[in-house]
Amino acid sequence: MRHAPIQSPGLVALLRLLPEADLQQLASYLGQRTCLDLCRVSRDLHALFLPLALHTVHFNVATCPAPLALVATCRRHGRHIRRFAGTFSRPAGWPVRPGVAPTDIVPYLTRLDRLRLYWPHGVTPTLLRQWVAPLAGRLTHIDLRQDPTHHTAGLAIQVPVDLLHGIHRLAALTLVGFGTNDPRIWTALFQAHSHLTTLRLPRRAPDAALAAAARYLTDLAHLQIDALRTGPATLAAVAQGCPRLRRLTVTGLTPHNIPALIHLHPAHWVDLTHLSLAQDAWAFVEAASADPSPGPSHYQGLFATAWPRLRSLTLRHAPLDDPTLALLGRRCPRLRRLTLTVGDPPAVTDRGYRHLLAHAPHLTEFALEADVDPDRPTDLLPAHKLASSALRRLRLYLGRIYPSDLLILLPQLPHLRAVTLPRACRKADLNALRIRCPHLTITFG
Repeated sequence: MRHAPIQSPGLVALLRLLPEADLQQLASYLGQRTCLDLCRVSRDLHALFLPLALHTVHFNVATCPAPLALVATCRRHGRHIRRFAGTFSRPAGWPVRPGVAPTDIVPYLTRLDRLRLYWPHGVTPTLLRQWVAPLAGRLTHIDLRQDPTHHTAGLAIQVPVDLLHGIHRLAALTLVGFGTNDPRIWTALFQAHSHLTTLRLPRRAPDAALAAAARYLTDLAHLQIDALRTGPATLAAVAQGCPRLRRLTVTGLTPHNIPALIHLHPAHWVDLTHLSLAQDAWAFVEAASADPSPGPSHYQGLFATAWPRLRSLTLRHAPLDDPTLALLGRRCPRLRRLTLTVGDPPAVTDRGYRHLLAHAPHLTEFALEADVDPDRPTDLLPAHKLASSALRRLRLYLGRIYPSDLLILLPQLPHLRAVTLPRACRKADLNALRIRCPHLTITFG
């Protein structure tokens, strides 16, 4: 019954009428293996699904069972590969497999526009050039990563600015584990690529890097930075220099620069839909030994004005309290996804959660995290705090959670469809939960 409609020319013709984005979505649902199986059914399906199956290729040298098969695929069908992600590591004790050199596959990736490469043990300038230089004329997105410990140990190569200069169509740039303290390098890089729309700077990037980005990258829509070495004045410059931001992620907030949150104003970013802020927990612990760490007043200042388009918000290690949550709910009327890291014991009470949910009618995804011992039973589960009929996805990372606790919570959430629980939860203990709530998808994270 299955093969008759699949072989129907009418079905293939219908699929060809779909936009490319819809076909890619279909291929992602089917999976690469299923798409390759469909390629064997008929010539029409082969012509349709082979480009979809090979649109994105992921390669891990430690787990790929047949690296030479990847080389053969690239040589034969490399024109179909648009995105390539490679991880080049071999854990100690793993069997030695044939390696893959850039010259084995790069010449055949004639339509590649997105490249992501990760070297857990570091990379040499020569190897980096072999991967990137031949593709420079076609790449629009490049993501280069190595273990940041090489940076702190002084082993990382400098930001490959000369190599990146040759990528004239570059729209998205991610650099992790590369570094330089020379402000001239960052200025030259961002002047040459002033039309970047996506940027992720290396952890502990110097203040000069972000200052140059704020000055030259006026078209940025997505920005991810680590502010551990960034001063308040530079964060204020970002707020005024990147008016088109839609997604902003800031990690490494410290007692020194957290007052700059007052400059993150919706008047500067009228299109901002995703905001993620994370304090550097160790910096605040060190500061607390001499002087109390900043309270929630800075976050209350951040939400003193309405963020009318904000749909996703993440606050990690933030000193939240009931007034801050209530203000957050009122100032973010379109909020759909919220992630909070709470203290143990938490400063937020039932009242704070109720105020939040009362003013956030569109909230459908909620994640609650806590820095607690994963094997210790938790008393942070919001048993009566999430009385919201809108929540559809709930993620809890709060130590060990028992089914009896969830059975108290879940009846308050009639539209809930998915729950993610800590890995410390024993799956055998959840049989009762699955029996009582067969409609739920339960995963462990």
